[in-house]
Amino acid sequence: EIPGKKPGKVIMLGAHQDCHLKAGADDTGAVATVMTIAKAMVMAGYKPEATIRFLFTSSEEYGKINTVYDWQHGATEAMIAHPEWTYETVAFMNYEVMPQKGGVPMFRGVPELTAAVERCKEKMSGDVYPGKINVESMLLSIADDWVVTANGIPSVSITSMRAEDYFGRYHTTEDRIENIDYDAMRQIATLILPG
Repeated sequence: EIPGKKPGKVIMLGAHQDCHLKAGADDTGAVATVMTIAKAMVMAGYKPEATIRFLFTSSEEYGKINTVYDWQHGATEAMIAHPEWTYETVAFMNYEVMPQKGGVPMFRGVPELTAAVERCKEKMSGDVYPGKINVESMLLSIADDWVVTANGIPSVSITSMRAEDYFGRYHTTEDRIENIDYDAMRQIATLILPG
């Protein structure tokens, strides 16, 4: 955590590792992106208004039979272990499948957060963020932000992938580190810091 100036307010940034794979874009690249954001904030001496909490979970693609959530085991366990997060966390940014070379950034989440992204979209394009940006007000039940939102925390998932060819590599040994775009990782990490 990086303590904020306003006690009791938290913004959480997270990424996961799958149970069975340690794939490049899903989600090792996102874990590295969030760690880069954390390192940049610490190195810059950043003093946020709200506390910034970094959450790394495991076993996103694994669950237990006859449980409330059969996927996102790590996120579920984190929310069970920390019920106070529901009351202090104002937003969860879930970094998912990124940053793939040639990827198109997408923000997908609850309407109140995607509306904020839409308001900032113009400032995020060009040199600040790689390529065009897609925004959708929806959640998918196959990512950690589903569990976090179900526990009362507004969430948005951030991806950067080439949808036209990524799904042929998804959850296979072909999702390799060679497909990660480190310049896009830098741009995504820079975006989260104040200008």
